[in-house]
Amino acid sequence: MLSLYNKKRDFTQTPEPAGHNKKEKLQHRFVVQQHNASRLHYDFRLQLNGVLKSWAVPKGPSMDAADKRLAVQVEDHPVSYINFSGTIPKGNYGAGAVKIWDKGSYTPIDDKGNSLTDKQAVSWLKKGELKFKLEGKKLKGDFVLVQLKNDPKNWLLIKHAKPVGNDEKTLTNKKAVARKAPAASARQISKTVVPLTALPTQRKLTHYYKPMLATPAATPFDDAAWIFEIKWDGYRAIAECGEKDLRFYSRNGLSFIHKYPSVAKALQRLKKSMVIDGEIVVLDAAGKPSFQLLQQYEGHPEYNIVYYIFDLLYLDGKDIRDLPLSNRKALLKKVLPSGKKSIIRFCDHVKKDGISFFKKASALDLEGMIAKKSDSVYAGGVRNNQWLKIKRHNTREAVIAGFTQPKAGRKYLGALILAEQRGKS
Repeated sequence: MLSLYNKKRDFTQTPEPAGHNKKEKLQHRFVVQQHNASRLHYDFRLQLNGVLKSWAVPKGPSMDAADKRLAVQVEDHPVSYINFSGTIPKGNYGAGAVKIWDKGSYTPIDDKGNSLTDKQAVSWLKKGELKFKLEGKKLKGDFVLVQLKNDPKNWLLIKHAKPVGNDEKTLTNKKAVARKAPAASARQISKTVVPLTALPTQRKLTHYYKPMLATPAATPFDDAAWIFEIKWDGYRAIAECGEKDLRFYSRNGLSFIHKYPSVAKALQRLKKSMVIDGEIVVLDAAGKPSFQLLQQYEGHPEYNIVYYIFDLLYLDGKDIRDLPLSNRKALLKKVLPSGKKSIIRFCDHVKKDGISFFKKASALDLEGMIAKKSDSVYAGGVRNNQWLKIKRHNTREAVIAGFTQPKAGRKYLGALILAEQRGKS
């Protein structure tokens, strides 16, 4: 059962444990290992039938029942791997840092919540579906692994909104409960997350401010009439703060309040009444924006999330969109928190020297830069030559393995499921 695992590794070079089938006194354990290989991902492993059944989960497991996480099945691992953390040296299969993100026990269960034997669980797994109850520090409650029909290696890892059995303790996902509850109940539940009446869910707002857009440009330039900002690798977001309920939403008017509650709380603490425009990003350990970590954020609220603000549309009820950008940013800097550790941060800029700024952004492996005319007015929903985006051109090959179901007002499909080759074919 572990021949493929052993074949892929040189145990004189890697600190990983060699594969040996052996019986363990402790049964039905699970582990989630954060694996910073060529791309950061999470390895989800269930102890079953003397080995660790293993899946690579690009975005990591989620406690949100609305999330269907792609889980790519990989070779069985030895049970001793459950305690492994360390660095796999460069040149070895899976090279990179591995650390334990969560661990605990699990119980395989049937549709009614009854416990399964190992033999029954293996049978369910072979049929392409396995339900189980997790008891970890971060992951708790009922989950299911479902195999995709078109590719047997690809599965979906899904959190159950309600318990399969009668154990009410598995109702830990308050966000999922709020989505299905009446409005009053949803507001009551939301008080433990974000004390806002503008809940629940990813509702599409009827009236909202559309952000000003940037036109693609090929090369950086120097010009005293322009300012230059980092092009953040995140989600564009507008917030209306200080009057009645907070409104915090995407460029298409989808509410972000439930999705990023820590940002919403920080916005509530702002003293001024204003409408601001910025970008939500998650910073990695080096302090650089990571779109991959941002996509995983809902299942990992411990990540370093920041809302960088680069424009001010209204201040104390006054429309200032017709003021020059330089004036709007000067006002913005005065009304935002100044602390470097604040979730809400002012997006600074440089003047004139676009070429050197772009070189520095490239050296830091950032996505690129935004060039803005200093005297530009704010034209919501418009893409003109007053704002330009200059990106670094990096590409990588991937295979489309499938897609998720549409939600939140989308049609046809949700997100594409991509796969890339790792190691030798």
